[in-house]
Order: sequence, then structure tokens, then C-alpha cells
Amino acid sequence: MMLYGATFLPISWSYPSEIIPAEQSVYPNVVYWLSLWFVVSVPPIVVGAMPDHNAYPLFFSFGLYGAVGFIYLYLKMVESKGRTYE
Repeated sequence: MMLYGATFLPISWSYPSEIIPAEQSVYPNVVYWLSLWFVVSVPPIVVGAMPDHNAYPLFFSFGLYGAVGFIYLYLKMVESKGRTYE
């Protein structure tokens, strides 16, 4: 639970449900599941195609994506505690 809580996965479940009405929450969930599929399916393919099965560039790109995502979340996402949909 500690490792799960330290990632972006809880944000992708809780944030859309707090700011988007239930009837419109289908699209964020679809994006979430497609993104999760991509993150789980693509790395083995890419690592298998790399010379000497070197995974370093792949993990560097995911780390860079995570850092950019953190900066975006910190600067652009609004706090939804105590607010209503309207």
C-alpha cells in the first residue's frame, strides 16, 4: 500500500471522480485504463528490442514523464476538498 500510495495511480482514480460528474466520468476512466495498458504492455517489447536488453533509456523516459506530470499536477490542478461539482 505504501508503494501504491506514492505513485500517480491513486490520483488517477480519485481526482476525476471529485471534479467530474458521474455521468461524464467514463472518458477519464477509459484514458486511465488505456494508459495503464500502455505502461504495462510496452516496456517488455521495447526492452526486448534494445541492444543487450538495456532498459535504462526506457525507465529514464518514464521517470522524466513522471517528473513532468508531478510539476503539472503541482502547478495546474486545483484542490477539490470541500467543493461541489458546480
